Parts: sequence; C-alpha cells; structure tokens
Amino acid sequence: MTSTVNMGRGVVRDQVDVYNTTVVPMVPSRRISWGAIVAGAIIALVSMFALYMMGLSIGAATINPLTDTNPVEPAVATGTVIWFAASTLIGLFLGGLVAGRMAGLVDEGDGAVHGLVTWGVVTVVTLLLLTSTIGSVVNGLTSALGTIVTATGQAASAAPEVAQALNLQTSALQSIQDDVRSRILLANQPEPAEGQAVQPINLQDAPLTLDQIQLSRQIAAFLATDPDRITDADRDALAAAIAERTGQTQQEAREMIANWEAVYTEIRTEAEQLARRAAQAATDITTLLAGAIFAMMVAGAFAAGAGGYLGTDSRPRTTETTVVTEQAGMPVRTTATVSQ
Repeated sequence: MTSTVNMGRGVVRDQVDVYNTTVVPMVPSRRISWGAIVAGAIIALVSMFALYMMGLSIGAATINPLTDTNPVEPAVATGTVIWFAASTLIGLFLGGLVAGRMAGLVDEGDGAVHGLVTWGVVTVVTLLLLTSTIGSVVNGLTSALGTIVTATGQAASAAPEVAQALNLQTSALQSIQDDVRSRILLANQPEPAEGQAVQPINLQDAPLTLDQIQLSRQIAAFLATDPDRITDADRDALAAAIAERTGQTQQEAREMIANWEAVYTEIRTEAEQLARRAAQAATDITTLLAGAIFAMMVAGAFAAGAGGYLGTDSRPRTTETTVVTEQAGMPVRTTATVSQ
C-alpha cells in the first residue's frame, strides 16, 4: 500500500509498504510413490544379480579340480558367504537410494520408509521367484554358488552313514533268513549214496516254498520287535518253529536266536545313533541358516532404509521479501529471495 505524507515546509515523501511472504516447497499430498519403489526394487534386484555373477566368476576362477586335491576349501566357502551378504546389502542400499531420490520427497523419514518398502518388495519378489516355475531357472543359475557353499555338508555327510547302517541292518536280516533257509533245505535233502559227498546248497536255484516264506516273515517280525517287549514265550515259539523245520534241537535253536538278537540289536542301535546324530546335525544347520537369514533380512532392511534416507531430496526453504515503492506515480516492485 502506498500513500503520500506531508512532512511540512513543502516536503512530500512517498510511504513505502513492505510485504513479507514465506514460500515453502509444497509437500505432495501423497506420502508414498509406488513408481519410485518399483524402480528401486528393479535396481536392487539387478545390482544383486550382477554382483552375484561377478562373485561366481571370481570364485570359479580360483578352483582348479584338475590339480587341487580339495578344490572347495573352507576359505572359499567363507568368502562366498561374505560376498553374498555384501552383494545383497549393496543392492538393497542402491535400491533404497533410488527409491528415496525418485520419490521427490523433502522429509528424510519418508525417504527411509520408501527404502524399507523397497526392501519388502525385493523380499517378496525373491520368495516368489524361488517358489514358482521361474525359480527353476533362478535355481539353475545359482546352483553353482550352492556347490561352493558347504555349510550344509555336515548334515549331508551323515546321511550316507545312516543309509549304510540301514543297509547293514537289512543285509543282516537277509543273511539270517538265508541261513535258516539253507538249514531247512539241508535237513530235507536226501541222504547221499555211499561214497558220494553231500551236494552244496544253492539258494538261487532252490524253490522258495510257502513254509519258508512264513518262517522268514516270523523271523523278521521277531527281530523288528523292541527287545524289551520280547518275552521268553516268543523265543520258545520261534525256536520251536526253527527246530521243527531244520531238525535242530530246541536248545540249539534258542542259542542261534540269542546270537541273532545280539548281532541285530547292535546293528540297530548303531543305526539309531547315526540317525539321531544326523537329525541333530540337520537341526543345528537349520537353526544356523534360519538365524543367518533373519540377521541378513534385518541388515538388508537397515541398508535399504539408509539408502532411502540419504536419497531424499531435501530442498531448502526460501523466504521472499517484496518491497513496493511509488516513483512518479508508478509502482515499482523489488523482490529479494533469502534461503534458510
């Protein structure tokens, strides 16, 4: 507003009115930009994949199966894990940085939130890739990394031992059944003529009768029973069946059964111990992997949030001061801008 003031003695001056207005960059009405989040997720995934491939190239170059006795050394596995973790964190940080920058926000907290949402999108996409048909392609590309990492080797190495113990148990049962069958065939073999030797028993060529099958099943059921639940009556019944078919005495059959029980129980106990050790190793590996994945996810969330925080475009606030004067009857405006 301009007015004329009479100062006396013929002096007239123009009154200058100053208007101060504060101009603040407008905060968008929306607090989230999905376009920026998608862009950040794409950058994160591509960056991680590129770093994984670079690590695979470097790791494969250090392995020489033709000359090395143990191509995959523990140091290689440790380096692979470290590279995988670092590549993931770097990719998530870059994704959060891009999301925070492209969102065009002025508040660092909103930028950090964009980074966290980007981390969530990357995690969901990764899970979908690993559990879908596309995951077969991804798993094929990353299988080479998996062969280098031997963290689960402890559980895997125990599996052949368990299988071997179980096979030994099966072989022992088969050997016992063949021995009884040989005794049955020998007892039913006709007496050789004078001057002739007893013909050896060939189980492969000898016909398998229903009576032999029933006795074999009875022996298998007896040995598969918990030793604490076997009674003397059970032993007497099996000894009677064996003695009847093989021509042995009851006492000889009982001694043979006692020997079977001792051998078979020892083999079964060893197999059970190996199975428990394998289960414990698998449990330990599962606990270790689950804890490592959780720690990696937490670290990834912090990396993506930090990227979004640092990527926020924090533009400064400005103050505009407008001065209006009147000279020769014409208004003159002068504007000054001050950054705060």
